[in-house]
Amino acid sequence: MFLLCLENNHLKPLLEFLENIGIPKPKIASVMLLFPPIILCDVENEIKPRICEWGKVFLFVVVIGIC
Repeated sequence: MFLLCLENNHLKPLLEFLENIGIPKPKIASVMLLFPPIILCDVENEIKPRICEWGKVFLFVVVIGIC
């Protein structure tokens, strides 16, 4: 029962999010195997803010020309 709740409320949004950021469906399993903690992370409160911060860092690096 718990796994069904987890699938509907947590895994489905996580899978959709991973697809939306460009990870192909066949590679999602590989991402989850390489980074198992991602399965327990909350998309809205943990993953999206981290990706947003990395985007800001990348933009900063490009603008000032470090790389």
